[in-house]
Amino acid sequence: MKKHELIINGRIFYWALQQNSTTLAGHTFLDIFSADETFYISYLLGSDLIIVKGREFSDLPEAGLQWQWLETPVKGQEATPRLIKNLVDWSFTSKKIKKLNYKYIDSN
Repeated sequence: MKKHELIINGRIFYWALQQNSTTLAGHTFLDIFSADETFYISYLLGSDLIIVKGREFSDLPEAGLQWQWLETPVKGQEATPRLIKNLVDWSFTSKKIKKLNYKYIDSN
């Protein structure tokens, strides 16, 4: 995975595209994470789906215990600095959380 660095609000974040995900095969995910991966989200490009994988996420006390599948108002078709910043900002903003009933299914 080739990761790229982006500084948002004075903090370093990394991002990478995952094109062969076993979670939803054939779709492209944008992974955004902090250096220590306490903040880690995966956004399904072109959708309203975000997966919270790390324990650092506003208004989600169970973050980090298991993946949380959420609906996000932030949407984008391409991984751009603006999209990444908007997703990070939304993740740290107080909000009403809409959880989705997706489950991770390992096909192996």
